[in-house]
Amino acid sequence: MAQAEVTPVDSERKLSVHAATVVAEDAVYEEFKYYCKQVLHRPVKVILNEMMQERLNQWKKSQGMDVLDSPLKSVGIEEVKAAFFNVDKQWRTARKDIKHIDLLAKIFVELGGDSKRFSNTKVSLDKMFEKTHTNTILTVGEKCEACGLVVEAGHFDSDMFRFEDYIVLREKHQRLKEKLYELRVDVSNNQ
Repeated sequence: MAQAEVTPVDSERKLSVHAATVVAEDAVYEEFKYYCKQVLHRPVKVILNEMMQERLNQWKKSQGMDVLDSPLKSVGIEEVKAAFFNVDKQWRTARKDIKHIDLLAKIFVELGGDSKRFSNTKVSLDKMFEKTHTNTILTVGEKCEACGLVVEAGHFDSDMFRFEDYIVLREKHQRLKEKLYELRVDVSNNQ
């Protein structure tokens, strides 16, 4: 069977749905493409974009990001307070799950991380991942004072992922606190 010539339009269409074809099995993708065309009468690209945007919006709302990204006038004080207390609880819980929190927080600041304004967060976390993977913090084979385990390669791996989540939550917490300050709401007694 001869291969059909690929036109620029075909190439563009293929690129626009590349993300779906990478993660979906061929049969599933073909069935979805048929469904979009025959049942919904809409291009796969449009349906995928809508699905991804809807999922992102749900996630943003669950993380309090919709409140952070909204103009002050369109968000109620109660929504902001609820998001603040939700994130407050999340980051405090996240902190408890990190065995090496004090050491990692110290390294974060040493590498340029700002725990008040959260500038250079991405750069500092990238440097931290590099530093923890090269085992330049603790000596392999020695006992770790923080967790009591013998240090092996990858000793900090699970804590680093938790620490990254913790920093993201702290940043959201700070941004929500600033938003509440703009709304003239005091939450200092409720922490």
